[in-house]
Amino acid sequence: MKRHEPTEQDGKIALRDHVVEKAMATKKRHPDLNGEASLMAYLQDAECVRFATDLIFDASNLQDGEFAWAQPKDTGPKDGYQLFVHPKFRSDPVLPAIVAYHVARINYGEIVTSEEAELYGSALLGLSVDEYYASLCRAADSLASCGGMG
Repeated sequence: MKRHEPTEQDGKIALRDHVVEKAMATKKRHPDLNGEASLMAYLQDAECVRFATDLIFDASNLQDGEFAWAQPKDTGPKDGYQLFVHPKFRSDPVLPAIVAYHVARINYGEIVTSEEAELYGSALLGLSVDEYYASLCRAADSLASCGGMG
């Protein structure tokens, strides 16, 4: 019997399957991510987000054109992350999509590409990948119309 050696493609498939499974389990624990309070609870739930994450509405750490950026706290990722989100999105219905996109990287690290982040966000929010991606594009485009990071 020939022995199967896992390939890089096998690893990508397994990662994507796990990303979707994690999103679906999270959706059961947090079915409504609308509103800042529900997002904060989600970001502190160790069953859903690998490292506790603070949601900070501040554009000073963002580059031009960025609507959000997650970075480990100064003491390292084991002590949590800070997710900086442009204040423009504080009450915007796209906020859960923005947060979900960055949680994929918080959960899986640098191995995650934009494709896995989109899979995670779309599964978590019950959207197709195309619908999810379009919502992120509209968010990014809205920054340009409000003068960038200002």
